[in-house]
Amino acid sequence: MHEDPVLGGTALLRVAGMPLESWAAAGDPHLFAQVAEQARSDERRTERVRALAERLGETVVPHPALTPADRHAVLALRRRLHSGTAPGPAEVRLLDRLPVARPLAEEAARLSCETESAATARQELANAVTAERERVGALVWAMVCASPVMRAFLDETDPGISADISRRLAAGETWSGKRLYKRGAYLWRALGRAAAKTTPRGWAGQVTQLPVTSAEGDGTGAGDTPVSDPSPVREADPHGRPLPRLVPPGTVLGALAAESVENVHRVRARLAGLDLRAAGPATLLAPAPLHFLQPAGTPTGPGVLRCWVIDPHEHDRLREVVLRRTRPLERVLALLSDGPRPLGDVEATLLGTAAIRAAVPGPAVLRGFLAHLVELGVLQVCAGPRRHATDWFTAEDVLRLGAPPRPHLSPGAPPRPHLSPGTPPRP
Repeated sequence: MHEDPVLGGTALLRVAGMPLESWAAAGDPHLFAQVAEQARSDERRTERVRALAERLGETVVPHPALTPADRHAVLALRRRLHSGTAPGPAEVRLLDRLPVARPLAEEAARLSCETESAATARQELANAVTAERERVGALVWAMVCASPVMRAFLDETDPGISADISRRLAAGETWSGKRLYKRGAYLWRALGRAAAKTTPRGWAGQVTQLPVTSAEGDGTGAGDTPVSDPSPVREADPHGRPLPRLVPPGTVLGALAAESVENVHRVRARLAGLDLRAAGPATLLAPAPLHFLQPAGTPTGPGVLRCWVIDPHEHDRLREVVLRRTRPLERVLALLSDGPRPLGDVEATLLGTAAIRAAVPGPAVLRGFLAHLVELGVLQVCAGPRRHATDWFTAEDVLRLGAPPRPHLSPGAPPRPHLSPGTPPRP
């Protein structure tokens, strides 16, 4: 019978920048259970308090034996009970003094006693939460100090946070204080991103390609090396066939390489100082993105070219440039209408046009004309960001050096990280 091929022959595996157990170490199930039980107890007690208020309104307030002063006191108590406030000792004595309210005094006394006990338990829970803040703050800081990957990750996301935390700890601040509490929360978010997010960045974003194959044969679906599967139960598709495993049991992380790309703002700053008169023929030229021909729809003739370009002196502002639509300018824009082109091709095409040769005496004048358009911002020099790469390294190399390797300038991309199937897991 014909079998449908697996859709997509390659999977992208993301390698966690930090172990998941490091992230999970922040949890305290017992403390969270205490908090949840405290909240449920408060909710149940509030419901009983409001039920007592309803019974007061139904049986005590309208009773004719109440004096006006007693009725006023009972109404005030009922309002407090409706707001969820439990009765205190004085309110219990009031109900116990009134014969018509005495049947409700016992419930009021129980609520008052439970509220006092709950206040004590709440204070103990608050102390436990404060101690837990100290624990998780010290824990994440210890993991950051011990992990070169986390230190490199934080240096990219917030370069000054590590020094700030060290300074505050040296000054005697605690993790439950306002400043260090915020810093600790940021560290946990960064660690969670490194350990569990699907799209991290920097050193926490190592990925590799894995083949997607059939689950038949060795039952792993990843590579050709048979690996024993210790799990007794395998998920199956609707036809009962076991689903493929991308990573066989026992697979460990192999050597890694890292790559970074130059910031686009730095690319723009690097190209801003380029002198087109001395540029090579492979230099790419493109028109300014925000340019308009006026009047629109006329390829030639009277009119202007209107551009909005970045001010070279104030980079956060745009300035308007208006040029008369001369024949050389029209020809340059027509050549670049389909996208960037090398400077050499632009010059060769323009100098091969009789009309342009008549308007531009020679190559030097044409190069000066193009350089002037670049200086105005009407034309832009294009270049892709430079790529930086590291050599292959292992996790042991990072631990030995105490920091991940720095990417160095490379004309090409580094090889992809890979996994070594079938190797026993490291402790």
